[in-house]
Formats: sequence, C-alpha cells, structure tokens
Amino acid sequence: DKDGRITIPGFYEDVADLTPQEQAQFAALPYDEEALKREIGVTEFIGETGFSTLEKRWARPALDVNGILGGFTGDGTKTVIPAKAMAKFTLRLVPYQDPEKIFNAAKAYLEHLAPAAAKISLTGGVGGSAYLTPIDHPIMPFIAQALQQAYQREPVFTRTGGTIGVLSTFSETLRLPIVMVGMAQPSDNAHAPNEHLTEELFYQGTEAAAYLLHELKTWKPA
Repeated sequence: DKDGRITIPGFYEDVADLTPQEQAQFAALPYDEEALKREIGVTEFIGETGFSTLEKRWARPALDVNGILGGFTGDGTKTVIPAKAMAKFTLRLVPYQDPEKIFNAAKAYLEHLAPAAAKISLTGGVGGSAYLTPIDHPIMPFIAQALQQAYQREPVFTRTGGTIGVLSTFSETLRLPIVMVGMAQPSDNAHAPNEHLTEELFYQGTEAAAYLLHELKTWKPA
C-alpha cells in the first residue's frame, strides 16, 4: 500500500516488534546509508514507513516481484492481448512467521484479487522458517569476549536478511541456540563473481574459536 505494507490479510499477525534494546543497537552501528546508495546506484530505499533501512532489511518481512513475463516482448509494435501472463515473487519472512500459513494466505489473496474471467495458478514451495538467536542467552557473553580478544574491539550484534533455512531445524532438533559469526567483509562479494575471503580474517576467526573454547571451560550451564 502507500505506506509500503504488504496487504495480504493476516500477513503481519506473528511479526514480533523490535525491542528498545535492539533498536538502540541498530541505531548505534557504524552504518553509512548515503555511501550504500552510491555503491549500489540508487537514490532512495523503499519499504515500510516508520522503520529505518536497517530495521527494514533485518527485522521486517518483504514481498519482492522478481520477474514478469507476458504478451509480445519483441521489437516493434503489435496490438496483442496476451492469453497468459506470469510473475515470479518471493516472500522474505521474519522470526515467528509460519511459511505454510503465509503461503496459503498469499494464494487465497491472489485468487480473491483475480478477475472472475481469469484463471490463476500458483506454483512453488514453502521455504524454511526464519531463525533469531536469543542475544540474552548465557553463552553470548563468552562469544562476545572471545571475539573481542581476537579482533581487539567490542563486537556488535546485527541481523541479516539472508536465507539459511537449516538453522531453525538445527535449533529445534538440538534444542540449542545457533550463533552466526561473520568472518567476511562486504567487499568479499558473497554469491557473486570473484567471491573470496580475506586470509587475515580466516586466521582471526580461528583465534576467536580457540578463545571461545578456552573460556567455555569455566561455564556451568544451568
């Protein structure tokens, strides 16, 4: 809608609000929005009104149309009304949203919007659930201390809009928290041409793991 909200009925029912602590952490990060705009070649970031860019990227769900196909697309002019049209879209969900519930709600909404004379079919699958590490878990201070020892600076806590669907499965099956620690730089071009990892960060990550294992010997889980 005009405020950037997804209008699928019930879409936001299970979306958890950011806590004041999380909002403060996001706001304190060394993030240069104007530099990012210049880097990727855009003049503005869109999305839900009332949220910062980082909050929209990391804590709010999104709907993206990834491709549209229909009618005559070649050179020149033809007055052609297509018999078929296709669109690809994805729904990026956040913690506590149920993928199957959202899939069914999206399907029902599209069928409701379609003209009576149109036939609509929706293909695709239900993806994985989002996962959120509990930053108040007793192990977190040990991880923070290990990272500080390896990198000689205090770590910051962030989220990501990426997809690693197996994390929620691991956590539910093992009944343990999963902690993701970034060992790369944005310039490492993850999933892109010339993807690489800075060698120095590889060794610092190894040091951080060693520090963590050393510190954990004093931890006595409740």
